[in-house]
Amino acid sequence: MKEYKLTIEDFVQLNKLHFGGLFFAMQMISGFLLLVFLYGIYQSESVGNFDSYFEAFPIFFFGISIIMPFFQKGQIKRAYDSNRKLQEPVQVSFNDKGIKFKSASGYQHLFWDDFHKYKVNQEIIAIYESISCAKIIPKRAFQNDEEQREFAEILKEHVGDKHDEFYP
Repeated sequence: MKEYKLTIEDFVQLNKLHFGGLFFAMQMISGFLLLVFLYGIYQSESVGNFDSYFEAFPIFFFGISIIMPFFQKGQIKRAYDSNRKLQEPVQVSFNDKGIKFKSASGYQHLFWDDFHKYKVNQEIIAIYESISCAKIIPKRAFQNDEEQREFAEILKEHVGDKHDEFYP
């Protein structure tokens, strides 16, 4: 049985895996459009001149691209801090039938058929129960690369090929 405690960085890694660039892109586009809209209202009411409206476009885009990552990281941190279950130590064990998670808040035994897919990066393994609900296993929970490879083989065999590349 492996034991680990999820960190804020593990949770950030899950969000990066899950959303990829989409989350960041949507925030940037939304913020950009809002600022352009507000600036356009200001210009049309105070000056009536739209030439400077288009000159400010690159400035707003650059400003948003710098500011938005801080907001995204803050949102992820607030989500992590507000969920005590994410911060509990977890014991996990697995075999050919399924995977067991045990923590202070409960015990869960899931069969491999219960999983939809998995995603992997250099830091974590995310095993999805549904399209938006994943179990996070940090790679540091494994004692060595051999344990990671064994787990990778079990995932490939039972969850299937719906995955990203597995990095040992």
